[in-house]
Amino acid sequence: MSAVYFLAQIRITDSNLYQKYLDKCDDIFSRCNGKYLAVDSAPEILEGNWKYSKSVLIEFPNREDFKEWYYSDDYQEILKYRLSGAACDTILVFGKEQKPGNKILIRTERLTIKPITLADASAMFEYRTKEEIFLFQTFKPGTLHEIEDFIRNSTTGFNEEGRWFQLGIFHNSTMIGDIGIHFIGPENSQCEIGYTIHPVYQKKGYGKESVIGVVNYLFKVLQKHRITASTDPQNTASIALLESLGFRKEGLFKRSLLIDGNWEDDLIYAILAEEWEYQVN
Repeated sequence: MSAVYFLAQIRITDSNLYQKYLDKCDDIFSRCNGKYLAVDSAPEILEGNWKYSKSVLIEFPNREDFKEWYYSDDYQEILKYRLSGAACDTILVFGKEQKPGNKILIRTERLTIKPITLADASAMFEYRTKEEIFLFQTFKPGTLHEIEDFIRNSTTGFNEEGRWFQLGIFHNSTMIGDIGIHFIGPENSQCEIGYTIHPVYQKKGYGKESVIGVVNYLFKVLQKHRITASTDPQNTASIALLESLGFRKEGLFKRSLLIDGNWEDDLIYAILAEEWEYQVN
């Protein structure tokens, strides 16, 4: 959702009436999510014939916040003073929607969650090659080079439909795990998540804390509609984590995944944005 910008070009004709508008404007404005970007009574004229005596530029996070301000009863009550005391041209400009790129940074009470880099390859290799991690993973690296390729292939295209993006989970600057996000349709409105915690740091609540942080970001910042997670039916720890956060068991796909030449079952959990709002404040 893009920001919007309210631009007013003002030529004051009756300073007393315009002052009545100003006397109450800031109090009403302070109740909304708007932000003054510029208020200038002597702008530098670069081109054309400037007929105004004042320019005002205001930013709102979205069109709904702008409407809540502009069309409110309080603002409409004082607007008559501006319209009577000044000649105004106003427009609403829609900003270009910005993608977060690869600069995502999530902080929780104990953790920092951010994109992994090649500098994290050795730390990731150390826990991703342990037998207890292999038990429920499809990615089973055998060399550091495979980890490096994995990082290169999963740290571009954040929030692009069809892409997997991998984040590292850090505790006091130590990488203790990773969490992947698969951006899926329709219209990039859904995500699948997958998480891995170093065995040394398991059973300390770090997995749950990291999932809460990422899901909050996906729902509240990226405005996703639905988030799913796929797990092995025998992975009781992962199942317990998902169910503790309100994820619903949506289905069991029998022998649907081919892993190391064996057909394995796949258990799917999911939660909707409105359900997450209820489960976690």
